[in-house]
Amino acid sequence: MTEIYQDFMGICETYGYPDVSITFTCNLKWPEITRFVNSRGLRLEDRPDIRSRVFKMKLDNMVKDLKRENLFGRVLTLVYSIEFQKGELPHAHIVLFLHRDDKISNPVDIDKFISVEMLDKEENPHCMHW
Repeated sequence: MTEIYQDFMGICETYGYPDVSITFTCNLKWPEITRFVNSRGLRLEDRPDIRSRVFKMKLDNMVKDLKRENLFGRVLTLVYSIEFQKGELPHAHIVLFLHRDDKISNPVDIDKFISVEMLDKEENPHCMHW
């Protein structure tokens, strides 16, 4: 853990503080997941490896898009960490370091990028742990 922290501090020393923080979570309703389990008569919890594989493919695509499409500005570098919520759904914490000319410093601009989606506990009882 200390080594990871020191690596991150080295990145901050080179690029400054991160500009954008993103949390990306696996969605059990992604068609790739539901199509796989439904076609084999399985339950979602029967194949956690499929959730993880689909999640990683989508994460890799998102990282490419963040770098290539400049969605938040020109990305100098990005760092992410993958973990599992309560041992089940994979999610990634991503931080972007933007080019100095593309830094978001105005509150109005910041509000354009903030987004949160809460799951409906009636539709997703298996995701609710509280």
